[in-house]
Amino acid sequence: ATIGYYPQIRDSHRVSDPEHFQLLLCSSEPGRCPIDLHMQLNCDARFKDPGKGFLSRAQSYSTHSGFVRALEWHDQLTYLSLNLSASVFRGGVIKLLLDAYALLSQKEIDMDTVVERVRDCRGEQGLWGVLYLLKDWPGMESVAPYEQALRPSGFRQLILRNNMGQRQRRWDTGSQVCRVIFFEWLTSGKPLWPVTYFSGRLKLRIADFRANTQPKS
Repeated sequence: ATIGYYPQIRDSHRVSDPEHFQLLLCSSEPGRCPIDLHMQLNCDARFKDPGKGFLSRAQSYSTHSGFVRALEWHDQLTYLSLNLSASVFRGGVIKLLLDAYALLSQKEIDMDTVVERVRDCRGEQGLWGVLYLLKDWPGMESVAPYEQALRPSGFRQLILRNNMGQRQRRWDTGSQVCRVIFFEWLTSGKPLWPVTYFSGRLKLRIADFRANTQPKS
């Protein structure tokens, strides 16, 4: 509030949902962009949260408005990979791919470091998807060996490529069940991921029901 921004209140009865890990801050002053405030770097239980390691390596940069802190280049590429995989390659794909392309083409990126950090987060398939979509872009010849090394096996690759728009037909990842089974399960590295996911969602719905049916004091 001290800088003129106020949270946009979500119209939601879900009080315990861990997927609500961000807050949209808006300003009533004209010409001021909204701010998407994240309370954590990653809320997706498929991946290990890299928060402390990422933040410890964050660097300060000078802008016309003052100093800001941003993730180190290798961590930015790692996070872009996790973000794209978490969004099932649906929301903001071109924007995130352009960010990844800019990093790979303009910065000195050690791909071995990126692969190590992505594997530490259990997000190898997300990085493979990024490299697969970028491998034919100008100047991206150097990523080919890493794309090949991370390439999943036949059936898994087929389904992932379908969900990344590489086929005429895409399975409906708008359906929660289809998204979990046909995409998230394959990118999680967790054999029991559907059981973990749906049991977790059931616990959340029970918690929401109890919270909304308690007598108000």
